[in-house]
Amino acid sequence: MTCLTLETTSIFLVAVTFFFTIYCFTADRKNLSIALTFFIVSVIAFLIFYFAPATTKRMLKLPFLTHLFRALLVSAAFGFFTVLKFFVKPVIYVFLLFLPEIARLTPTDKFLSKRLKAWHIVSAVILVALMNQFVGGWAQGAGLEFRGESLAIWMMGAVWIFLWAFFYRGKLSQPGTSKIYSFKWVLLIISLLVSSNFIGAVHDFGIREEYRAEYETLLKVSKKQINAGVKDVYVPITELSPKILNQAPWRQIPSAHFANIQYSEYYKLNSFTALPQSMLDDEAAMSRWREGDVQDFLKAAEGREYLSFLAGEMYDKNFRGIPSVPKDDDKAIEWYTKAYELGNVQSCRRLTRIYFLNKKSYFDAGMWFIRSELPFVRP
Repeated sequence: MTCLTLETTSIFLVAVTFFFTIYCFTADRKNLSIALTFFIVSVIAFLIFYFAPATTKRMLKLPFLTHLFRALLVSAAFGFFTVLKFFVKPVIYVFLLFLPEIARLTPTDKFLSKRLKAWHIVSAVILVALMNQFVGGWAQGAGLEFRGESLAIWMMGAVWIFLWAFFYRGKLSQPGTSKIYSFKWVLLIISLLVSSNFIGAVHDFGIREEYRAEYETLLKVSKKQINAGVKDVYVPITELSPKILNQAPWRQIPSAHFANIQYSEYYKLNSFTALPQSMLDDEAAMSRWREGDVQDFLKAAEGREYLSFLAGEMYDKNFRGIPSVPKDDDKAIEWYTKAYELGNVQSCRRLTRIYFLNKKSYFDAGMWFIRSELPFVRP
């Protein structure tokens, strides 16, 4: 539930702070009591987030000010790159070419439309990124994972479209005379074709049959064991990585994860674990695994990107692991680095967190952070 608490609370905090900021930009001073109410609500929301059991369990036991300064640092560093990723997307500028038509068709609030400036909209969008990363920094000690950052960028896009369409009536909303307006549909199509979502959909289309067969096999294997009354269910780890399609209702990892725990609780299982097929086919390896020996898993992980990443997560102090495997920063770094060298960019975030929080090696943390945001920067 930690991730759910973090993301839903983050959305609520951003929404409240966003409306508070917009009101401060536009409201008369005599009505600032309403703005103050928004501020008080946002503080209460933050306190609810702060004391939520699922969140505090994951937080390090640090003083309030230490949390605050760390979260501000994360907000500035990770938030900067989140903003950069948003503003380099062509589609957000192509959208502005449609504003004259939108303005003619969309009812608007005359009070706000007279006061809201273009820089207000840009500031509000930046605020969404900073607030999301601030909440992530408070709870996790590092920036949001890529899934959380993707959610933040979608929220930024919603704010961007909403404010321009409904509350802005400046020069950009006037009928355009430039020739570029004549090509707005062509530019929109091009920007969508080069978007990560479309590229991801093309990738998934290419593996659709293989992924479907793999997914159905996983369901069949798990249901067969469940129907047979098996309480410790094992399924094969798959290494296909769809970018848009939904994956199985569990996470394919050898250690505990809230999705696997919820799946186990639903079917009244003791555990639900994913392991390499080579181990599932080797009864001796499975016997050693049940006894707490992970050497067969580590052997299978050599030279394989996703398995190397999972091996690093197994030793990572910031994640649930396996009771028989003691947490070890050096081993986590070793396996995360192997995963990165095999092409796994997500491992950079994990290495950033380990060096920043555990090793206190801020230079190394900074280098891995840069690599996480600029994947073409190789070690």
